[in-house]
Amino acid sequence: MTKKLSLIGALLSLVGASLIPAGSAQAAFAPWLPDPIVYTVGDTVSFDLGCGENDVTNVYYQNGNLPDGLSMNNLGLVTGVPTTTGTFTLSGYHCSYNGGSYGGYIPSASVTFQINPVPTPTPILVAHSLNTEDCSFYVGMLFPVLPDVGTVYSETSNQAGTVLHSVLSGPFGANQMQEGAITIAELNSQATSPNFVGSLTGSEPFRCGDTLSITVGYQHGGAPVATQTISGFVVDKPADTPVTGGPPIQKLIALNNDACEFRVIAALPTAPLPGSTKITINSYHPEGTVDQLTYTIADNIASGIMDFTFNPTDLSSGPSIPAGVVSQDYRVSSSWACGATLYVVVEYRDLLNNYFSSTWAPELQVNGFGITPTKPENTTNNSSDFSISAAQSNVGTCNISVVATLPDEARPVAIGITTVENTDFISAVIVYDSVSVNGVITANLSFTSKDAIFANVPVAEEDKILESTPECSGTFRAIIGSPAGILASTTFTLGQTMPTCNAGSILDEEQYRCTEVERGFFTTELNSSTPIACPAGMTTATTASKSVNDCYKPLVQSIVGLKAPKALKFKGTTNLAITTNTKALAWFRVVGPCKAKLVNVVTKVKGKKVTTKMLRVTAGTKAGICLIDLTAPTSGKYLDLKKVVQIKVSKTGK
Repeated sequence: MTKKLSLIGALLSLVGASLIPAGSAQAAFAPWLPDPIVYTVGDTVSFDLGCGENDVTNVYYQNGNLPDGLSMNNLGLVTGVPTTTGTFTLSGYHCSYNGGSYGGYIPSASVTFQINPVPTPTPILVAHSLNTEDCSFYVGMLFPVLPDVGTVYSETSNQAGTVLHSVLSGPFGANQMQEGAITIAELNSQATSPNFVGSLTGSEPFRCGDTLSITVGYQHGGAPVATQTISGFVVDKPADTPVTGGPPIQKLIALNNDACEFRVIAALPTAPLPGSTKITINSYHPEGTVDQLTYTIADNIASGIMDFTFNPTDLSSGPSIPAGVVSQDYRVSSSWACGATLYVVVEYRDLLNNYFSSTWAPELQVNGFGITPTKPENTTNNSSDFSISAAQSNVGTCNISVVATLPDEARPVAIGITTVENTDFISAVIVYDSVSVNGVITANLSFTSKDAIFANVPVAEEDKILESTPECSGTFRAIIGSPAGILASTTFTLGQTMPTCNAGSILDEEQYRCTEVERGFFTTELNSSTPIACPAGMTTATTASKSVNDCYKPLVQSIVGLKAPKALKFKGTTNLAITTNTKALAWFRVVGPCKAKLVNVVTKVKGKKVTTKMLRVTAGTKAGICLIDLTAPTSGKYLDLKKVVQIKVSKTGK
């Protein structure tokens, strides 16, 4: 068997004299070396400082030290995870290799590593007046990563120029909410506390009615300070009438964990009307359908920072009540999938019954309204510009389909397959031309035939590498390689066998897995490749249906005995039936000069007292139209319910 061709050797043997100057047999310094070589604390480093020759025997630098956490073997491969920021320079380069008549000593050659700190993520801050008799206000803060000790601070200022700068002692954790209320009197007394660290400047104390601004800052890993500011909120006592509110603030975070969870953090600028705070999650589909889940938030949670974690699996599995949620309006679907974009909206009514939504102020929303839950990819990258994926081709176990993403200017590059133990090529292509499809190169690499090696970009015959013919089974590594080292890599497995997929599922030949058919479809045979649609106008109750007998025509959901007056006098009342033919209570929303609440109404039926839950609507003292929106989610074979009742309110009730 021929000796396997190494990553650097393969590239340089093909590039030839274009990269290594002619002349002395002195070892060449690693070509195209960046200056400096830049990494961030915590990066996984694999960087070759070898001299670019075959059979390298020893590489070292006479002067200087590598960054903490990195080490270099005798072949010049630098690996590890940097732990300390700073600039580290090595000089006095030695590189020995078999056949070199010169010692490979280049005293003038040097290399510099620049290790940058991890950028400090922006903190989350919410602050608003609580409108209490003692002039208190609420402050909540969250740090996405663990703050460095002694770096967390807050700064509170008013319109008179008074500034209280406080260094906060914590303890503070990553993604842990710190929240509480403080009065104006407590704010003024902070600087006199024996444990206070900071400063108080200005000639006037803080007072009720002040317009405050609050800034929170911190550092992580020695990186520059990250801050967040809430400006211009008035802290005062209760007025004769409640203060009007404003749009909510929300932040969306994809946690990128194995559960595909995402986090919704939200806050209101003022106290909400009881029972009015809601979080709605929507999934929009190309065919125009929308899946929606609306949660009504508990009043005690809505008055602070709302912090909920969801995952698409829970959204798909049916109604569930997370902690802090009192009710929901749910439409079940099989389409809440990991990797699909979801849209989140927060809404509420203030104490004056004014409606506000986060969509009214997109500039306040940290991440907009869309969030794409993800799982971690099995890929390692030295740069976000490079990525690679690989899988067994469906044309044979000895063929591998590879997709590489990289900038067009990164040339030459090798896209190849190695073992997991070393970087010797088994099969590869080398690409010189700056040509790709939107930065993507696809290739088919073979373990058995050089003729089966090809890519979607120009590749000459001599740039196709087939070094050995191992067993077409086991775990291997796909890499993007360059003369400077490995730019990205991922592992994959060959020799996978196709599963047997039962009725109710379809066989995904590319992913070697079975997938349940969606609602409205079914399969009846083993290893079906295409789902069968239910007859027109019919659907199924769940996913994974196995027969046309699972298809049914949805039933209409209605409210039994719903009757409403066309008009009401000021302060007049009426009771509306709210129980559907599925024996569930419809959810209600009222807009206009009316209020509504659930009440128990006792009536006599055949001489016996019967208690019925009804919706009592009470007219206000302003003329207008009350719209009562009654909805109920899909229930079994019943469709969802949407019903709007309209009642005119006037002094005469006509």
